[in-house]
Amino acid sequence: MIIVGGENLVDLIEKGEKDSDPIFQAQLGGSPYNCALAIGRQGVEVAYLTPISNDNFGDLLADNLTASNVTLLAKRSNRPTSLALATLDKGNAKYQFYRENTADRIINLATLNKITPKEAKAFFVGSLALTQQKDGNVWAKYLIQMQQKGLFIALDPNIRADFIKDKKSYLIRVNKILDNCDLLKLSDEDLHYLVPKMTLINAAKSLLATSSTRLIIVTMGKDGAFAVNRLGQLVNVKAVKTTKFKDSIGAGDTFTASILAYLCKNNLLSAKSLSEMSAKNIENMLKHASKAATLNCEKLGCNPPFSKDIK
Repeated sequence: MIIVGGENLVDLIEKGEKDSDPIFQAQLGGSPYNCALAIGRQGVEVAYLTPISNDNFGDLLADNLTASNVTLLAKRSNRPTSLALATLDKGNAKYQFYRENTADRIINLATLNKITPKEAKAFFVGSLALTQQKDGNVWAKYLIQMQQKGLFIALDPNIRADFIKDKKSYLIRVNKILDNCDLLKLSDEDLHYLVPKMTLINAAKSLLATSSTRLIIVTMGKDGAFAVNRLGQLVNVKAVKTTKFKDSIGAGDTFTASILAYLCKNNLLSAKSLSEMSAKNIENMLKHASKAATLNCEKLGCNPPFSKDIK
């Protein structure tokens, strides 16, 4: 079983105007939430650790996960659902977040440990959950505890730079996580934020050398993706093209989830197996994730494909 922690929220996505007023459509989301959804749709056992609100948006979020074979581990909360305001620029999303005192931020270490399933084999976290000190530190401490218990650890920081008010403390937190991480997936923008003024490949190699990470995967949008590992392998794949592009919301999350699903289905969800993966196997994994991400881009919002759709 893969366990997932991090935010759940509702994206209010700008769709145009009517009588000079903007029109917004509600989409369910949150990067870790999307990952749990996409993992479940690929037939891998997955559970979600973060509380979900009891409000109307929370009901939609919870129902969407359970319909996609995701087990909810936390009790529902009376606090409201987090909101993200998304405006689109040529199909690419830009966000503003409203997350003060919301359901997904009310976590503590004791409760997380209490609800952790004994059959958990891997833990994934990322994005907004790590940006603020109070709950971000809880997730970081929990991750370290899970790593010490022998769980496979995966991180996708999915950095929202405008939302990070204290970059110094954020980087300290992320670096602690990287000291206890097996798999790191980044976008090119994430990598430039963490390691500026270097080429992407050199920046990835630098992170590999200064962390416990076994494999680093970097996505580059239309330019494809690459991976580097401790064996010195560099694997590149091209992006999967489509003529049905709608938007990129949730594409990166679907990519990350598909990496985890591939590892699980191929009995590679361990630090040792990840370290020993052949270049061909890494290439197949990246191609699988790229295909799934492209299929998500052919729909509005985050709507990851099911296993039967990924050919």
